[in-house]
Amino acid sequence: IYGLVEKGVMEPEILESLPWTYTAGIFRTTRFGVAEAHGLGMVFQTNFLMEKGAVEITEAGKFRPVPELFEDAFRELAHELLMIQALGDYDAAVARCTNWRDFYQREFGLREDMLESAGRMWTRGQLTDATPVEPFAGVPETLQALGHLPHAIVSQNSRQIIEATLDPLGLGDRFEHVIGFEQVAPGRQKPAPDGLLDCLERMTSMGPGAAFYVGDHPTDAMCVAQARQEMVARGLEISVWSIAVLYGGESTDGWPEAPDFLARTPEEIVGIVGRESRCQQPVLRVESPAEDLEEMS
Repeated sequence: IYGLVEKGVMEPEILESLPWTYTAGIFRTTRFGVAEAHGLGMVFQTNFLMEKGAVEITEAGKFRPVPELFEDAFRELAHELLMIQALGDYDAAVARCTNWRDFYQREFGLREDMLESAGRMWTRGQLTDATPVEPFAGVPETLQALGHLPHAIVSQNSRQIIEATLDPLGLGDRFEHVIGFEQVAPGRQKPAPDGLLDCLERMTSMGPGAAFYVGDHPTDAMCVAQARQEMVARGLEISVWSIAVLYGGESTDGWPEAPDFLARTPEEIVGIVGRESRCQQPVLRVESPAEDLEEMS
């Protein structure tokens, strides 16, 4: 609207009421709930504007815009979001929060027990979405090439959603185990190693061998590092290596924990596993679909 006024398409008088009508519209949109994209997005916008002082809560407990700060804050919000979209800047998109649990805690102040309820709500919403999902080019072929190895998934997404995504693609039977957020204790999600260690226990009984953990997020590499520390402390003879899959040209610069390997295409995963595992038997491959199956979608 600010841009349309500048170009003379709309009358400048509309700007006087804009902060008030926008603030009132917050409640119209957030009523859809945080399990729905529009409601979730509006809560994010509202928190941003409140951080900038453009929206405040009065002593009477009512929301009120601060007109003298509103335009600058709104332009900053629009610029930040639109530039991330225009540049396809994955790193910037995830910089504010590391995962959905972090997002809910940061933006909504949810307690750990409330996160479990939020996760179940989000799962129900996602399960109603019938939008077809296509795997990244080369992923099915990579799974086929590594079909002689056992596979599993460790994710902060719901196991129901993961299985509902994989089965129509004919990929569900490629994975012996799927560990979702429901299978990990509250407060022990990635980067804590609990889900990964549970998966390794199920697949190998922690016998000697090697595993590759494939993911596209800093928490995946951090999870592997913590799992290694735990296994060393327990005297286990199993090696775990992290493979960062960054198909869009992203960088691991700035990751708190550097991954052991980097794959720019699914085919490169096959080369890494084959090269590094020649002297390590048995080998298994554990996937991390980055909480919403980016690798598969």
